[in-house]
Amino acid sequence: VDLGPTSTKVPPFGELRTWDTSTLTNGIYSLRVVAAETIGRTRDSWSNNKIRVEVVNIDPQASSVEYTYPANNQENIALNSPAIIRFSDKINPNTLTPSSVRLYDGINYITGLVSYNDFSRSVIFTPDEKLSSYKDYVVFVDADIQNIYGISLGKEYMFKFKTTSYI
Repeated sequence: VDLGPTSTKVPPFGELRTWDTSTLTNGIYSLRVVAAETIGRTRDSWSNNKIRVEVVNIDPQASSVEYTYPANNQENIALNSPAIIRFSDKINPNTLTPSSVRLYDGINYITGLVSYNDFSRSVIFTPDEKLSSYKDYVVFVDADIQNIYGISLGKEYMFKFKTTSYI
């Protein structure tokens, strides 16, 4: 299979070259590298050592919610707690909007800031004001949030919690 060169220019030392392997089945392949030196000689890996390459094509799936804080139906949550939603994949932050995570105290929408932590793959909703004591809250996570592969969550996610009286 000839995947073709990525460039005819000499890459800087240590730079990686990549090829689109989506048309290949997973497996072990031999890679032939032919390089031309500046004085006109060529070096061919085929005549010396064959380079073996493992091709593993990832089939991206929709992300899922791995963890929430508070946990679903958790009680005694502090009044200044954020809602944290950790995903199975990194999220495309460009798909997050102020309404990607919505918090309600039954019927009233609670305003707040939606942010993203790439390292922990977590979306965080921080309420603008402290929550009310001993109240039930519901968090909705929008189905349109996409992972870095461009695949949306697919369905809305919801979890509930109840506050306590302390901060």
